Amino acid sequence: MTVLPGLLHDFNRNSRGIPGRIFLGSALIGADLQIRDTGLSVGQILHELDRCGETRLLQNFKNLTPKDIMRCRAIAAHHMPERAEYQKNGAGTDVRAIIDENLPHTLAEKISNNAIRLEHASFHQLSSTPDQTIWQYIIDRGFAAVFTSDDDFVRLSDMAILKALMEADSFDRDVISDKPLIVRIDPSLSDSVLKEETCRRHIGSIARASRTNPRPMNSMTITPDGLIPGPSARGVYQKYIRPSIGGIHMDHPVFDTRILDHHMINLLRAKFGFEPMNFTTLPQWKIVYDRYYAQKQRADSHACPA
Repeated sequence: MTVLPGLLHDFNRNSRGIPGRIFLGSALIGADLQIRDTGLSVGQILHELDRCGETRLLQNFKNLTPKDIMRCRAIAAHHMPERAEYQKNGAGTDVRAIIDENLPHTLAEKISNNAIRLEHASFHQLSSTPDQTIWQYIIDRGFAAVFTSDDDFVRLSDMAILKALMEADSFDRDVISDKPLIVRIDPSLSDSVLKEETCRRHIGSIARASRTNPRPMNSMTITPDGLIPGPSARGVYQKYIRPSIGGIHMDHPVFDTRILDHHMINLLRAKFGFEPMNFTTLPQWKIVYDRYYAQKQRADSHACPA
């Protein structure tokens, strides 16, 4: 087994998602990674797993745990091309997705699919890295999708779309397809087994959506009830430029001054205990806004009566 420098780098950091039972001593001199307190390397554990199965393996080696076996399979899915775990994890495709460190590193092996290759952020030296840095890393390396359990990457994607819309000066230009699809796992999927089963059920659809060009949405949310598509570019515009007090967090920096009164918004935020917003008025949005609604008005006037 070849140990990549990035793998060792992140195993040395005590961050969420890192397989903490990995022993680095032998790996640092070029040998196999080992599982602490077992005397076994990752390669040996996987070999014995194939030979006698998980139940017998755990009986034969009392210090070994089911989580240790999961860690070994996760390493195989990321770094061992000769293993079935690696081959099953999109080995024949160039479509790649990265899993945020707020999700377990074992998820890639659990939900893997031939249509997309899943890689955990902790195997890319990205543990405890600012989201903006990770976002740029994802863009630079051409990842097609990001799996996450929070809204941070949704906001980063939205801001990138708003910037592209402003530069394109039109709602008709495709400003989504060149950006990674954000796959948000709903917090209601807190049970790990349910989370894995639900993600596995939808992974094929997510892989297809990430390759769709033009893609109609910038994000998807995996929920217990199904896969919910996120907004289009126009929807992103309306989400941020035309927010309302009810149901939407009012913490976004760009807006149309003809729609929002920022003094009133901050008074309401203060009333409900929220920090005031720092607004940035962007005159360029007036051009986009006027053009869209002028076109819409013309289209409505030419529509046939019901």
